[in-house]
Amino acid sequence: MVATAQHGTVAEGLASMYPAYFLWHNMGTYINAIADLPNNPNHPYRSFVASHDPTNSTLLMNFNSLINGYFDRLNDTDVVMQNKMFKNVHRGILDQYLFATGVYERSFM
Repeated sequence: MVATAQHGTVAEGLASMYPAYFLWHNMGTYINAIADLPNNPNHPYRSFVASHDPTNSTLLMNFNSLINGYFDRLNDTDVVMQNKMFKNVHRGILDQYLFATGVYERSFM
């Protein structure tokens, strides 16, 4: 993800980072729903949930708008770049899955 953002085009970099924003937004939404923070002040993910508003993530909406803007600007004139963006999103999803799986499995060690 970082290598793509550093060495690829802006569009490729945005595409590679999008899955991380999307995943962590959804995790925050899920944790917020089950954490019952008012009645559980010592919840281990309290600071994670409190650091943003998962039900109305302006950051995610802005990021989504930015990546869609780049994709739309390409139209059908640069199908190669659109394909690279799709591949980077796919790779980013796999990277985030591997990261989350590793963290989950480590919690049971």
